[in-house]
Amino acid sequence: MKLLNTRKKLVNLAVASVVAGGFAMTMAPAYAVNVSQNNIGQVALFPYYTVKNGFDTLLSVVNTSDATVVFKIRFREALNSREVRDFNVIMSPRDVWNAVVTKDATGTGALVRTRDNTCTYPALPNSASVSGAREIPFTTAGFDGTVTSPPDRANAYRLDGGGVAMTRVQEGYFEIISMGQSTATNSTDIIEYNSTHLSTGVPRDCGKVIAAFDAASSGDYSTPGGVFAHFTTPGDNLKSFASLINVSNGTAVDANPTHLEAWTADPVLAPAGDLTPSLANGTASPTANWVNAGPQSANPSSGNIQDGVSIALSATDVINEFAADGAGVFTDWVVTYPTKHFYTDLNYATALADAPFTQNFGYDTTRGDGTGVLRGKSCDTVTIGYWNREELPKTGQGGGFSPSGQTSAEFCYEVNVLSFNGSNALGTGTNHYDQGTSDVGPKGWANINQMGVTGPNGSNLASNVYGLPTIGFAAIVRSVGASSANYGDSEPHTYRRSY
Repeated sequence: MKLLNTRKKLVNLAVASVVAGGFAMTMAPAYAVNVSQNNIGQVALFPYYTVKNGFDTLLSVVNTSDATVVFKIRFREALNSREVRDFNVIMSPRDVWNAVVTKDATGTGALVRTRDNTCTYPALPNSASVSGAREIPFTTAGFDGTVTSPPDRANAYRLDGGGVAMTRVQEGYFEIISMGQSTATNSTDIIEYNSTHLSTGVPRDCGKVIAAFDAASSGDYSTPGGVFAHFTTPGDNLKSFASLINVSNGTAVDANPTHLEAWTADPVLAPAGDLTPSLANGTASPTANWVNAGPQSANPSSGNIQDGVSIALSATDVINEFAADGAGVFTDWVVTYPTKHFYTDLNYATALADAPFTQNFGYDTTRGDGTGVLRGKSCDTVTIGYWNREELPKTGQGGGFSPSGQTSAEFCYEVNVLSFNGSNALGTGTNHYDQGTSDVGPKGWANINQMGVTGPNGSNLASNVYGLPTIGFAAIVRSVGASSANYGDSEPHTYRRSY
């Protein structure tokens, strides 16, 4: 039996106005973002992808509806969440789309490859090495300074001090955002009709789908019309899954996404290669709902759209188990902050980030005008407490079973990997942190406390919300040589909230 329960999933709260015995409850908005309790939604946030240490990352998306659904898939590198590739996927009703993130031919980068027939925009090029597959490599353009126009791109893709090497794309996380759906089926509905799979398992004509996207004007995307005339608000109907698989070693670890429901009340269609939609393009002034000792809700102090997502994901404590004995058993925790870049990839002449985070990632540490030495990290202090399976806490930190003492650490990136006792099972690079537990033993559980900041560059996300917006899991791997004797397992993190 697992030591700890998994996260209490957040629920949609549509509470009718009730006044009884002096107790009042008000109606919640129809679109109030929350974490799905059923692993289905408009948005899927995958906490991790990697091609390091022999792993590939397999992913699957299921359209559970009777509608044609268009979604954006965007891959972001681990350090500063800069985009390394995005494209659109057009799923016919009840369709499944599969892909894999794997190393490129040089071994220094990564690419996404698929054998799936589902239409994409743009069309993915044919693979040069795998017959019948299509693939697109990840790019460093999001962080290597080569993008200088238009002005909005130059600002978003400027140098950040995190390095420009291709190896930076080898690990990160990714997001799937449903942009709209349509139940139209007529032959005049070019996208819906031609993306539908025939009995052969192949869509009717992906070429016509691609041509329709090519011909669409910017107005068609921002205010649906033309080929998008029948596309409406996306439903909570995408189910997703991911797994890290090391074939040669015989290990696999699930890296399941967090699904968001009711993120947008409107279609958010956009071409591939566009910075939109991001998590900042959902419903304006969103309410966030969650369960913590009963129903809770909050409106962002700033009114920023991404703040609603951050509130729904905020956690003051991240809790899970570890087993790392130095004799073939390893544990890595993935701790991902999927909205951090909205608060820390800002004005590089300013040291301070927006709350709840502390530092701007690329702050110019010497001149303050963006021409000096860039910091290349954005650090927040967390405290880590750990215990063995017999309640023994960290040595020298009090005389009882609880409370225990804690050790300080800094998490400085969008994706942080915490290893125990030198594990590094995932082969993580710059964003890797190690926690020794020799004073309590190789097996037990731990708690990361991460309260976040109030100011100095802003207030809390909301008056009753603390902590950092977090997703992730613990990967436990047994590797003793023979692949037939190896295994992998994962455990979603448990979270505590403070309000």
